[in-house]
Amino acid sequence: MYPRGHAGIAMVATVPFTAYFTGVPEFTVLVIIAMWASLTPDIDVPICRRFQTIHHRGLTHTVWFVILCALLTTVTHMILNRWLFFSPQVSVIGVIIGVSSHVVADGFNRDGVKPFEIFGSFSYHLQLNCIKSDSYFVNNFLITVGTILVFGVLSVKIY
Repeated sequence: MYPRGHAGIAMVATVPFTAYFTGVPEFTVLVIIAMWASLTPDIDVPICRRFQTIHHRGLTHTVWFVILCALLTTVTHMILNRWLFFSPQVSVIGVIIGVSSHVVADGFNRDGVKPFEIFGSFSYHLQLNCIKSDSYFVNNFLITVGTILVFGVLSVKIY
């Protein structure tokens, strides 16, 4: 899936958290962090192109990577807390939403993901084969739906 599609899915995934993050600034930051975090599992793409032994959708597409990102976000937020205007929950939940939505979304295409890859015998291959990852229509549809939902939530929160 392209970055547009992953960002759109992350936007859709943040909508249920509107009840928890009641303020407009908090929810806006949550959406931005989730959209950014939804792109992080693909940091392995340039590495895979350079080193043929490393495969895309490997370690960065596991629940362990989600946990690692959440822990790094917590530590980063503790260090930068003096300069941030939002709570640590916003950043940690945003990262968890973004990274996990990416992993789940990649499970819907033909290559699938192995969310528990570190434990070789316990691997579960999620391969639903319903979405072509290079589909222009699907990627644009997802970002459009995500944008409409987030702006709808924001408009309700403002009024």
